[in-house]
Amino acid sequence: MDAVKKGDVWGILYFTENFTDALVARMALGKDSDDETLDQSEIRVWLDMSNQQIGLMLARDLQYSYRDFAKDLLSSCDQNSKLADVPIQFKEPIYGDNDPSFTDFVAPGVILTIVFFLAVALTSSALIIERMEGLLDRSWVAGVSPGEILFSHVVTQFVVMCGQTALVLIFMILVFNVECKGEIGWVIILTILQGLCGMCFGFVISAICELERNAIQLALGSFYPTLLLSGVIWPVEGMPTFLRYVSQGLPLTLATTALRSMLTRGWSISEPNVYNGFLATIIWIVVFLTISLLVLKFKRG
Repeated sequence: MDAVKKGDVWGILYFTENFTDALVARMALGKDSDDETLDQSEIRVWLDMSNQQIGLMLARDLQYSYRDFAKDLLSSCDQNSKLADVPIQFKEPIYGDNDPSFTDFVAPGVILTIVFFLAVALTSSALIIERMEGLLDRSWVAGVSPGEILFSHVVTQFVVMCGQTALVLIFMILVFNVECKGEIGWVIILTILQGLCGMCFGFVISAICELERNAIQLALGSFYPTLLLSGVIWPVEGMPTFLRYVSQGLPLTLATTALRSMLTRGWSISEPNVYNGFLATIIWIVVFLTISLLVLKFKRG
């Protein structure tokens, strides 16, 4: 107990003194087992559940280990080993496998979050720097339109963003071995679109803010709500009803669902869960670009 309280171990197991004899008697007597036999044949477990993932994995593996041990014991005693199993038979999963990886669950959200906010960092101060150096005013005087300025930034920053996207996908899929059961082409397109969406969001920030520190604060302030509410770490289905509606309106939510469906389920673009992610991303790109143009035209006037 002290070791668990000090954080040296993740849990403890306690076997009663007559555990073996009580377990054999429990299996032999079945429904005729008395309370003392049932109590003595149980294993006491105390876990440190401060880390949910580790605690749940330990609890699951302990149950599986006991089931396998009981099956081996019955087989050694020339008994039917199925008597030790719960009356639920898990067949081969339709998607995924029987030993799911938390990495494969969070990988789609992590990929899009990294690409999105790296793109935000690229462009969140682009217009502010030009404004502070006087380049933006000289462009207005030269007759350059807000659309042309925005388009020039999109083209130049898009090249850098594509390089970032390529590095993220290479490391995730080839280095960290994240499974990709869908078409890699659509995965790349969705990731690039999310990067473009992040760039456009960065342009909104740089168009609205006058100072670079304000832009940094706004970009960082949008990071955690987006990360926590987009289904990246915690499933959207596990959120309260109100937060679900908020989550659906964020740029990363539907795209994360689409990418997860392609990577782990192998779904194509024809599935609603997939093409909704593409549509939502494109709509957000248009919205962010429109806001940026309107703000630039307003400040120019």
